[in-house]
Amino acid sequence: MKSFAEILAARANAPSVTVERPLGDAVRCILVHGFLSASECEALVEAAEKLGFANAGSDYPPSYRDNDRIVADDPALAGRLFERLTHCASRAPGLGAMLDEDRWRMVGVNERLRFCRYRPGTQFRAHQDGVHHRQHTQSRLTFMIYLNDDAFSGGETLFFEGRSAAMSGRNASLCLRPRKGSLIVFDHALWHAGALVDSGQKYVLRSDLMYEPQHPPQADGPFQPGHKGYIWALASLGEMGFASAGRDATIRLWDHEGECLGQLDGHTQSILGLVETAPGELVSYSRDRTIRCWSLATGTSTLVGTSDSAVLSCARLDCGRLVTGTADGRVTLWNLTSGAADRRQAHDSWIWAIAPSGDGGFATASEDATVKLWQPEERDFLHMIDLGRPLRTLASWIDADGSVTLAAGDLDGTVHLLATGPRLALMESFAAHDGSVRRVRFEARHVLLTCGEDGLVSRWNLSSRQGAIIGSHDNFATDVLPTGSGRWISCGYDGRIMVHGDPAPR
Repeated sequence: MKSFAEILAARANAPSVTVERPLGDAVRCILVHGFLSASECEALVEAAEKLGFANAGSDYPPSYRDNDRIVADDPALAGRLFERLTHCASRAPGLGAMLDEDRWRMVGVNERLRFCRYRPGTQFRAHQDGVHHRQHTQSRLTFMIYLNDDAFSGGETLFFEGRSAAMSGRNASLCLRPRKGSLIVFDHALWHAGALVDSGQKYVLRSDLMYEPQHPPQADGPFQPGHKGYIWALASLGEMGFASAGRDATIRLWDHEGECLGQLDGHTQSILGLVETAPGELVSYSRDRTIRCWSLATGTSTLVGTSDSAVLSCARLDCGRLVTGTADGRVTLWNLTSGAADRRQAHDSWIWAIAPSGDGGFATASEDATVKLWQPEERDFLHMIDLGRPLRTLASWIDADGSVTLAAGDLDGTVHLLATGPRLALMESFAAHDGSVRRVRFEARHVLLTCGEDGLVSRWNLSSRQGAIIGSHDNFATDVLPTGSGRWISCGYDGRIMVHGDPAPR
């Protein structure tokens, strides 16, 4: 069987193209019709089917995207695609200028290529594309080829004017019907979605255009040098300061003024969360399916353990124990002293968050819309409540008398307050964000901090149910911490750690 690269015709035989700017001249979105021939598209689909697709559920929650895909690191195919693009640019007046960017030089197509298959009932909800970093280069534009157009209904590419429209999923500014062989190139910052496929199967080939800066960026201000790409999580380190974890697989240590104290390297994929387990000791968990325990004094780590799927959540329990949750719905209890691990199936889907629930127990929140209470010694959960929508985050407040309040955030931006009782009981729900709630943290008994996919960071007085916006990000806000000095720090998909002061009225 031919390789993917061999399927593409040589540059001299490449078809002629026409270029369109479907969102107008002011928006960086370019359609190149005829980029691949019909026979090339059909051969790529056939080769991908023979290689075999896998569901993306181990890497993405089904409420976000539920397509099948193949991730292929293929420098030869990336090189052939870039040759085709530069050839088309030489034959299509103006295309090269559309791809050029001030202070950046285009250097190629990202070799990490994704073949995507959408079957009936699958979609990719509204999002912005993440920046792919590699050494001195980074992606700036999304590069996607439609491989078929006549074997499915639905599946349009939708573009939205801003975050609010994207979060509602309504009033798309462009509804683009895929056209076989067409290439679409657009700014990562554009909000877009892949609409639900009603029937048949839709195929696309997805990558990025990579650029290198003409002048290295200067690092100014606090929290520099920053992470490359998304920042997933923060953790307080007490008097020492804070830690942050990112898509670049690094942990950064900061003092309270935002001065970098060091960097911890050891993971190979996105670090999704951090937990301080003792003064000077930090646990991290990652998409690379590992949990690591770090000594901040030496900057070294030991492997706590590994998982069969991405590790999404973690909480510290008593008696030197740790509990983690994974994308396959399992929880694992780790004894940090003995190294023993006790695994059990806890949910039907992703376990997004775990929170201590007092008396050595814990609560879990899942994509399956349920919160469950557990005791480490019991194989089955003690109680469960179904909140009706996929959950994204969970936090607990434990009073001196042992009573526990839980706060859970869901896909639709709602926060649910729960009493643990001996049983879980819903006390109240309120709308917190225009988009999924990505993080809830108790600052005090009646004060809750929240982050959302609307980019906002908010602070809520639970007694009055009044909220105030304390900050915002250009993309999803992912975590927030109080500093203890009347200020807060937050992080987000825009790659920034920000300091916030007095809250803005809501």
